[in-house]
Amino acid sequence: MYDPAGSDAGKEFIELYNSGSEPLSLLGVQVAFANGANGPDWQARWVGSEHHSIEAGGFFLIADTGWAGSADAIVNLDLQNGPDGIMLTREGVYLDLLGYGPLQHEGLCEEIPHPGSGSGNSLGRKPDGYDTDFNNVDWFMLEEPNPGSENFRQFSIASVDLEHSPPVLLSGSGTVVSKITLFNDGLQNILSTNVQISADGVEVGSTYITEIESGSSADVYLTWSISHAGSYEIELTFSNIELQTINLGVYQSGLLGLVLSEVMAAPSAESCEWIEVENCTGEVMSLSGYRIKDADNDSQPIPNVSIFPNQKIIIVQDADVFTQWWLSEQQNGAWPDCSMPVLVELDGSWPTINNSAPDDRNYADYICLMLPERVVIDWLQLGVSWPIPAARSVERVNSEPIGDPSWNWRPSTAPARSTPGCSNSVSGGPVVNSAVIAKPNPVKNGVQHISFFVSPPATGWQARIFNLSGRCVRELGGDQLGEGPRDIFWQGNDDNGKQLSSGGYILLVQQVNDSNELLWSDKLLLAIDYGAIR
Repeated sequence: MYDPAGSDAGKEFIELYNSGSEPLSLLGVQVAFANGANGPDWQARWVGSEHHSIEAGGFFLIADTGWAGSADAIVNLDLQNGPDGIMLTREGVYLDLLGYGPLQHEGLCEEIPHPGSGSGNSLGRKPDGYDTDFNNVDWFMLEEPNPGSENFRQFSIASVDLEHSPPVLLSGSGTVVSKITLFNDGLQNILSTNVQISADGVEVGSTYITEIESGSSADVYLTWSISHAGSYEIELTFSNIELQTINLGVYQSGLLGLVLSEVMAAPSAESCEWIEVENCTGEVMSLSGYRIKDADNDSQPIPNVSIFPNQKIIIVQDADVFTQWWLSEQQNGAWPDCSMPVLVELDGSWPTINNSAPDDRNYADYICLMLPERVVIDWLQLGVSWPIPAARSVERVNSEPIGDPSWNWRPSTAPARSTPGCSNSVSGGPVVNSAVIAKPNPVKNGVQHISFFVSPPATGWQARIFNLSGRCVRELGGDQLGEGPRDIFWQGNDDNGKQLSSGGYILLVQQVNDSNELLWSDKLLLAIDYGAIR
């Protein structure tokens, strides 16, 4: 260990191993160090005395001054951080040599140096005592140094990749499929064994693996269930008692109050991608250390901002672009009851969300919201049940999901095609019938919200407002976004933006199928009242 994490003092060590069948005296054995920048200028770091010996198959640990644990010898090692060399001799007779890093001088390594360990890792032979006289072949990096004991166990296995589907059980109960990539980092092949997965110490599922050769990996699939909400410590155990238990971290079942609320994945040319996060708790939350990610990028930390109860923040790709777009839309009356939301920028112009499924998966992208310890607490999979709509956001329907998580998200039905920082246009769940509702009615110097439900087999709608003479005065637009609630608004103006006079008007809502064929219509009398209606 030549480059410990943090300060080197008291953490460096050199380990000797006796691969013979008899005890050995270390009298006259010398460990020398050479700085790779200076060439083979060897400086003694430790010399064995008559009191030093090493058992057959045993280890002898030489540790740096200030070492906190037990050691066979304590000296000032001062190994530097490479490229360097370490030589072992007995009374001037060469025994062994290790060189690491991009060495430029001869005599500092056996044939080819090891590339180096990196901070916090050590170098060790695999197996102990194996020596081909090529440093790059004989030595391996140990992410978990184990001074004074064998470098690699005969039987050992590690989890190198983990994927839970779903990443979080939003409803608090259900079935999880875990894909776990296991790597055999032991010296022996692992023969057939049962694999058990447990949640908080209770076995919830098991499977069987046949064989994993040393140095090879295998994917293991485990299906397991959780009956109630909670944060569960997940572990793998094996029927082969020589294999160690593997901790897979924490799995979350049920929401914790911070949720994804809206996503703009395919913005118009005037806007940018953004993700809305909402605090559904009754307390102020600090987002310090919280993380967010998509399917193709590493998770990113959210800056240390506070989010108040029921407040929403917007994670934006470009705050300036978003602001200009938002102000332009607001001037056109897009969000009359909302103020500019709090904007948060992350590094690397993220988010960058896929809008169509790549060849290797059946969904376009996903978004995961994580605790600081990277436990997923909310997620959204995009481009599965329906395509990602162009220039229109997708919104959360209910803060507490019911049934399939994909049912809880719908394309925005707002006239502005999104509701950043405002109440979601689809919130509150589906309307129980297709009747058209307008509130307030009459409208007085404000906005009239018009709501209805697109019912199958209808997939879209068109709406217009007529005066009592039968002339169309306002086109309210329409969409083809499928079944679900709609919430549009009218400010009492005509197609030219001119305010209409007080009086009665007819709203006509027509529901159509995906071929744009008319299925049925609803009419409603609307009123504008600037005083008294005559």
